[in-house]
Order: sequence, then C-alpha cells, then structure tokens
Amino acid sequence: MDRHRLRGDRRGPPEHPWSRYALARVLSTIDDLSRVDGARGLQLRPTGPDLASMCSGWASLAAEPDAEEALVDLAPWAVGRLAQLAEIEKSVLIACEGESLVHGDLRSDTMLLSDGRVYLLDWPYASRGAAWLDLALFLPGLGTQGIVGELDGVTAGSSPEHRRAVGRELARMFEAHPLGATVHPADVRAVVAGVAGYLVSSALEPPLPGVPHLREVQRAQSVAATAWLEQLGI
Repeated sequence: MDRHRLRGDRRGPPEHPWSRYALARVLSTIDDLSRVDGARGLQLRPTGPDLASMCSGWASLAAEPDAEEALVDLAPWAVGRLAQLAEIEKSVLIACEGESLVHGDLRSDTMLLSDGRVYLLDWPYASRGAAWLDLALFLPGLGTQGIVGELDGVTAGSSPEHRRAVGRELARMFEAHPLGATVHPADVRAVVAGVAGYLVSSALEPPLPGVPHLREVQRAQSVAATAWLEQLGI
C-alpha cells in the first residue's frame, strides 16, 4: 500500500471509509474553525434563520396523512413521534445562536487534505452561529461513510442493530469532541432533530433532474441522523 495512504496525508479529498488519521485532522480543524476571531466583523448573516427555515421536515411530514407509512423502512423510530419531533425542531433557531464562524456545509468533497493539513473549500453558506454547529452538521455524513476497521457506514438497508451502533458512535464522537462536550442537551437535540427531519423529508421527495444520486445520499444520511437522534431521546 502507498505510504501516503497509510499515513493519511495523500493530497486530495478524504477517502471513504475514513482513516482515523484523516478524521482526527478534520475534527481538529473543525475545532480550530470555531476559534476564528471576528466572525461578526466579516458581516456574515446569522446561521439560525436559514437553518431553522430548512429544518421543518418533521412538521411537513406530520401534516401528511400517509407520511408514517413511508417512514417504516427509512426511519421506523420516528413512527408515532412526528408531533414530538416537530415540536423539538422548532428550537433550532435558538440553539444556533452564537458568534463563531460556521462553514455550514462540511463534507468530504468540500475538504482537501495535503501534507497533514486540512483545507476547507466552498463557502457559500458561511455564517455566524454556535461554535459546535459544523461538528453536528458533519457527523451524519460520516455515519454513512464509516471508519476503516471500526465502523461500517449505515444505509437505508442497514439492520436496526447496525443503525443503533452508528447512532451510539455519532453521539459518542460529538460528546467526546471539545466543541460537543459543553453543549446543552436540548440544543444538540434540536439541531440533530432538525437535520434529521430535513434529510428524511427530502429523501422522500421525487428525484431531482440532473442530480441522480442526491436522494440516495439523503436517504443514507437521514438514517444516520435519525439513529443519532434516537440515542439523544425525546
């Protein structure tokens, strides 16, 4: 095997499943990003209003008479809980409050690893908000991609046991990270619920022309986010 791949410092986006080396570098970079001074001075919009308007998926599903039938395979844990989840996601706006620089769209294809450094690309959603938001928004994607030798990525076809295992690991990683350790449980629950609801409701929409794999990605990420939410309880 190429020595760069063993060390995790090849030049390019992170590979899937993630190596522990690359993941550690990215998690450290997310911490560094939260400490950038002067987010308000950059005249960035606050994160809360845009994220809150996006995170209304459970409310949309609760208004659909046949929604729970569609959730049986995709998010079975949410069946019978739509009204509660819709109430929880209403708190996203308050949970997002903060003055830290937020990238808002951290994924493996918006990152570049080179010589042990992580470069964050594509900033159209840059905003200012809670320091831990990028961590919370990043983890569901990680849950679908997995970690070499430690965690298989979750899919819509994963067993209930594997879903719960991924949910436990995402919850553990968030709590173990410096940014997640001090977050109020109600705030992280609101954001994870909002993200999960957005992903679930989006995954159930018809395919988008020209973006053939989007719904597939959203389905997998919705499973990861809902598995994490299950661990947080309601």
